[in-house]
Formats: sequence, C-alpha cells, structure tokens
Amino acid sequence: MKLKKSGNLRFKDLSVGWELNCGKFTVKVETMEKFTSASTRNKLQCTWQGHKKLGENFTVKVIWQKLKERIRGRISYSKANGKYTIEEIIFPVAKFPVRKNADWLIPLSQGTLISNVDQAVPGEVNSVAFRAFQFCALLAGNQSLYFDTHDVEFNIKYGKLEMKHNQREMVYRGVYPLPQTRRSRRNGRQPYTSDIAAFNGSWYEAAQIYRKWACRQRWVKTRHNPLRDIAMWFWNRGSINEVIPPIEEFTADTNLPVALDWYWWHHNPYDADYPDFWPPREGEEKFRSALKRLADNDIYTQVYINGMAWDLDAASWAQGGSDSIIIKRDGTLFAVEYNIYNHRRLGLMCGEAPIFQGKIIKLAEKLHSYGLPGLYLDMISCGSVAHCCINPAHKHAPGGGNFGYRGYRALLENIKQNNNGMLLSSEECSEGYLDLLDSLIVLTPSSERLNRRESTVPVFSAIYHGSIALFGNYALPDGLPPFDPLWPGAGRWNHEKIWQKLYPEQFFVEMARGVIWGMQPTAANFRREHIENPKFNEEYEFIKSTAKFYYANRDWLFDGRMLAPGEMKCELRTVKFVSRMIFTLENEEKEILTEIPSVLHSRWRSLKGKRALIMCNYTNEPQDIYDSISGIRTMISPRSWEILNY
Repeated sequence: MKLKKSGNLRFKDLSVGWELNCGKFTVKVETMEKFTSASTRNKLQCTWQGHKKLGENFTVKVIWQKLKERIRGRISYSKANGKYTIEEIIFPVAKFPVRKNADWLIPLSQGTLISNVDQAVPGEVNSVAFRAFQFCALLAGNQSLYFDTHDVEFNIKYGKLEMKHNQREMVYRGVYPLPQTRRSRRNGRQPYTSDIAAFNGSWYEAAQIYRKWACRQRWVKTRHNPLRDIAMWFWNRGSINEVIPPIEEFTADTNLPVALDWYWWHHNPYDADYPDFWPPREGEEKFRSALKRLADNDIYTQVYINGMAWDLDAASWAQGGSDSIIIKRDGTLFAVEYNIYNHRRLGLMCGEAPIFQGKIIKLAEKLHSYGLPGLYLDMISCGSVAHCCINPAHKHAPGGGNFGYRGYRALLENIKQNNNGMLLSSEECSEGYLDLLDSLIVLTPSSERLNRRESTVPVFSAIYHGSIALFGNYALPDGLPPFDPLWPGAGRWNHEKIWQKLYPEQFFVEMARGVIWGMQPTAANFRREHIENPKFNEEYEFIKSTAKFYYANRDWLFDGRMLAPGEMKCELRTVKFVSRMIFTLENEEKEILTEIPSVLHSRWRSLKGKRALIMCNYTNEPQDIYDSISGIRTMISPRSWEILNY
C-alpha cells in the first residue's frame, strides 16, 4: 500500500479514494483542506479535515488493512456543520487503466457478464444493486479486479463502473445511500468493510474469493433441505384440469418425486388486483380437493402469490396502499405496469408495510389451512434490498438503509413460525434469505427467451450450492407461452408458428443449462399434449431422461461443490433462440443467435471427495468431446446426459 500526496491509496495499478454525494455538489479527496496519515505494519489510517462548505472541522477517515492479495477499507465522516444533506457515501472510488477485452461480472441472478466493457461509451455507467451476492469483478485474465462489501445487515448499495472520457481509464464506485437523519448531516459511515483484490482468473476464481467469507456467515446453515430429492419441477399455469393431469402421468411414467409451482390458481387475473388472491379461481372446495389429490400422489406443491406488489387500481388500494408503497427520491410512487393487456400498475411495497404484510400473512395462513405445503412469494428475494424509500408515512429514516431486508425478513419469519412445516420460495438468487427460504426460481437458463443479451454464469452455485434448492427456466416444449383467460382477449396471438421447427434446439438448451449449473430440472407450461402427441416425443423423452439423470446424481448436483469448469473441447454451434414471453405482442418477437458448445459441461466434487464431469449433448447428433483435465476422449449420444468420474 502506498499513498499519493492527495491521500489516494495506490494498490497495484489502482488509485483508490472516496467521494461524498451532497446532491448539488460532490466532496472529493482533492477538495479537502488537510491530510494526515498514520501507519502500523498492516494498517493505514488516512484522515482528511476541513471543507469550504461542510466546515473546517469536517473530518473523513479511512482505515485500510493489508491482507495477502487484497486490501480492506472502512470509511466514516464526522463533524460536518449540518448545513447540507450527505446523500451517499461513495467508497471505494477505484481508478485504473482500461483492461483490454474485459468483462464485467455483476451480482444479478446466478451471475451476469457484461462483455467487452473496455469498449463502452465514455461516460456510460453500468450500475447494479448488490442483490444475489455482494461483489463485482472486472475479468481480464491476469489483470482481473475484484470489489466486494461485507455487509451482514443487507443495506441498499450499488456497484458502478464507468469508462472515463479519455478512454484510457475506468472507475469503479461502491455506493451506499445513507438513511437521512439529523445525525447523518453531521456524522456517518458505511456500516461494512469493502475489499479490493487483484487476481488472475475468471468468474469462478472471483466467486472463490467471495466464498471464503460468505460461507462463514449466519445465513448459511447446515440443514437437510426437504426439497433435495425433487427430480423435476413443473412450472404450470391455469386450471386444475390443465395443470395436474400431465404431472400425474409423468410421475406414473417415471416413479420419480416431482414438484409443482402453480400459477393462476387465484380468482384475479395475473399481474392485477394484488394482493387479493383469495378465493381460488375454481372455488374453495375444488381447490382443497386438488391439493389433496396432489398430496395423495406425493407431488410437492407451492402456489404463486406476489410478496411485494399491491395493485394501485385494485379496490383494496384505499385500505392502506399509499401508506405501504415505496416512494422514490423524486417523490413518485414506485409502480410498474407489467401487464400490457389491462395496464394495471403494481406498486412495490416497502419493508415497512404492516397493512400489506398483514394481508400476506392472513393469506398464507388460509392456504396452509387448506393443506398447501409450500408458498411462492414473488419478488421478495430479488426486489427487497435494492430500492431507497422516502415515504413520509414510514418510521424508517428516508433514503437508504436496510428497512427492506428487515421488514421482509420479519414477514418470512412470521409465515414460517405460524404455519408449521410450510416451505417458502421466492424469485431469483439472493443470499440474505438463504436460512428462511427453501427454494428459489431462477429464469436465466432461458436468458435469450427473456431477451437478455448478457451472458449468465453460475456464480451463485459456485458459492452457495447445496444451501438452497434452485430450479427454473422458461423452457416451453411447444414454444407457446400461456395466456391467462382472464386477460382481455385482444392480447391473444391469432397466428402461431411451428416454433419447434424454427428453433429446434432452444427447449433442450434451456432445460440442460440449469442442471449443468446445479439447479433442479424444470419444464414450463407442461401439458398432456406434450405426453400424448407424437410430435413432442423428443421433448418428453428429454424431460424424463433429464429428471432420471439428475435424481441419480444428486450427490454431485445437489450436495456437491462446483469446481472450476476447465476446458472441454467440442464443436461450437450457433443456436437460434426466439425471445417471446407472456407479454410479447404478436409479431414483436425477436430472434437471437448465440454461439455455445454443442456439449454443455460442469465439474463437481461430492461430499465424499469424488470428482465428476457432468455433460449434456442437447443436439440431435452425436458429439465428440475431449476433456483436457481428465484426458477423457469420448462420444456423447444425441440429446443425452453423461457423467464421467475422474
């Protein structure tokens, strides 16, 4: 560690400083009047004093600790004159020369790669909330950089990467929005430490740096997950006769344990009239009988509700919606129109929303009384730790903080405690609720169908695999997204194409990716036609073979630790994907081409120390592979799975 005269720290080829965002102006290292430092063997304390607007006594302190290949810092400020609001602590501010051919790894879903950020438009900022995990990394081979936070209370925070206008320098900023209190106008700190590391490697090596800290935290608990033995998930939507019979036939065909994630059981249209889901769409008695039928067939079932959204146009909104919603910094309500057919706005609820949460708690108790074993609460795990709130009706300080995490954690704890045995699920990867949730649905195996152009890499699995059951994709055997009959009919497509022929590999890739990443297999909108119509024979056989393979290899694919993928040589293919979801209008679908290996692979070590190479040939042709780590050279049959111990 070395200091520049200004007080910026030199680490490797980085210059590391700080900023304070005061709204109309920014306090920076160079705008402070005095600088002093004191050091011991592995620690360095930097102190700045005096600022023309915040006062001559205003003080900023940063304490740096030198660890092996990283530095760890903590920042605080004090004795501001109280005349200005300090909105954000920005630390670290790391400036470094542009890395060529660099990718930016961000904590979104399993892990998302933004490619070639060295070619970004100058001034453009890549900003991401720390949701799935708490680090970002610039991946550039032996010049890779790692930035994290060690926040055990899950405050709202962001990582931002910017290309400077000279195109020779990049800047990373760690942003902590402050809770706005009288005290914070004078004194404040980031309530966590931040690490910077230089390393040689890829997303996997970055994950291992973080894993050493993450897996020692309280949210990682050793327990037997009751969903460990699920061989296949079916993400089905619709009526009892649409949803249940194909799953019963599948279980009869395979004798494997399966799970149902059931949407559209509720009386209201999807993405409208939330949180008023009760009564069931086909009546209470039919719903109770359906749950018993599923239980008698040993089919684990969870139903959909939204755990964060209240429809601003629902009749119940007047009962307390405005007192529950997140109000953004600009004073507007945080509301999104997801449903393009009926244009209903869903308001995002703050963690401090007792009226809203009371409705969710009451609904959970009602569902539990009907014999429901599991409940899916949409949006909580991905949306509750990302948004500031200034709602004046709330007791929490306006601005940032961890009120979202605290409030939704209390909601989940209440449901768990008062509904003995009920399992809980939510949306997308998120580490903060690992000890309260039993499963998470993750849709990035279908990134192209979601029109996400960035690449997904299984960082979350490389850190937390086995801590929770991950499932999900949007793999549709016939390529047809479901359409809620309660939506306006004008949204239905009039002319469907033969999607199987146009995109013959998409379904197989989407199913295979998740399993390769250590997720439980999933098929979406599975219908009896997919079993009984011969034109779906290949899809149905692949669903069955995937379930059997996963179930037989749970020692690796649920219990095991993911190893570095290493190199496995095989043919590369350009696969065509259609981007079309439930809210895609007719003729507005897009085609995406992605170059991927013809055989997908991952490596695992079981709890007994056995290593395995897991492979899937999703194509309809035999594929030759050569694995440079094990020295194995073999041929993989079409549409098949293979495990090789080495």
